[in-house]
Amino acid sequence: MASPLRLDRPVAIVGAGPVGLTAAPGLAFHVIPSVVLEDDARLSLPTTAGTTLSRPLETWQRFGPA
Repeated sequence: MASPLRLDRPVAIVGAGPVGLTAAPGLAFHVIPSVVLEDDARLSLPTTAGTTLSRPLETWQRFGPA
């Protein structure tokens, strides 16, 4: 039998990439505490993604950050 969900500790999101930065507001929207852990403290200026598709934008808009 699975144990019940514990909300006394935040969900650890490893990486501040597109998935991590989508998961964090998604969890916050559902009032689930989270913390984003990123190895590099500097802002990455070069990007490998030249555009953002419409589906992620719709998701971000639903959660508020967009």
